Amino acid sequence: MCSFSIIVPIYKSEAHLPILIKSIQAQVVSDWELILVDDGSPDHSGELCDAYAKEDPRIKSIHKPNGGISSACNAGLDNATGEWILFCDHDDYLTPNSLSLFSRAILEPDIDLVAASYIRYHEDTLVEDPFPVESKILSGKVYLEDTCMHPSIRYNEYYLWNKLLKASIIKQNGLKFKEDIHYFQDVLFAYQYLLLCDRFVYCLSMPVYVYFKRGTGESSSITQQYNPKKSPGRLYSHIYIYESFKASPSFASNTVDSFLKNNILQSYFWLQHSILHSNIANWPDIRIYMQAIQPYYSRPELISKWTVRHFRLRLGQLRSRMSSGLRRKKRAGNKNNR
Repeated sequence: MCSFSIIVPIYKSEAHLPILIKSIQAQVVSDWELILVDDGSPDHSGELCDAYAKEDPRIKSIHKPNGGISSACNAGLDNATGEWILFCDHDDYLTPNSLSLFSRAILEPDIDLVAASYIRYHEDTLVEDPFPVESKILSGKVYLEDTCMHPSIRYNEYYLWNKLLKASIIKQNGLKFKEDIHYFQDVLFAYQYLLLCDRFVYCLSMPVYVYFKRGTGESSSITQQYNPKKSPGRLYSHIYIYESFKASPSFASNTVDSFLKNNILQSYFWLQHSILHSNIANWPDIRIYMQAIQPYYSRPELISKWTVRHFRLRLGQLRSRMSSGLRRKKRAGNKNNR
């Protein structure tokens, strides 16, 4: 058994995968296994996985028919032997001291989860977000409440790839990715895992991961246009999350309840917006998702909240245009005064 199992779902990954693998092989901590799960990729990704596995015995190359990210992650979990689990996207990479930072964090007693900061790029431009000031250790319940009150702090953001998970918790509870969810499945898994954390969460202020938000690729297409198979995953994931925590009395809290319920609302609004900006043939789908959200928000509430949201968006756009106009006038005035 090794300390870390690093699971990477692979699909059309040949362009970026070598960078990720090299970042893992360069770690000072060498007690890891890398599980590359080729999810029926139509390019040469599978051959690339096999080549790396042949060169490095710590790398496993697994091939399966295409079934989506959730099924690929589940295949990775089925083949993992490490005490701790880390998920990575194929087009990102680890910071040079990632596993060293994780190793020190799990030396603390009774740690069930390590949530870490990360470095963010939009395309190739570094996003200069401030990092958290310090690391801290919180109970699972307090950590959840902290994420609700301060969701923009990097180790509070509910990505999965900046989390280190204990394999025994996953296996003893039979935790799996929902394979009928094709978007936000990682957020759902992260919340479900947190619900199982009886002890402590180590909030690590140092970055362990380099994340790229790209304007092309499968994930970006989901966020930009309506996909009847994938887009609803965001709404249904947040409904599953809310229902799971609502059923857990140990996590009962007005702060948590309000935050998780609002995530359902915002996911519905996002879904409605993407449908309205898609082919008119998709518009009847709005009724399906309105029915899904009605146990949480009545129709009058939805109309009221949508009106407020729409007004705020339009007001923000107006202010932005006015600011741009003032800047243009100022530049024009400066030119005339020369």
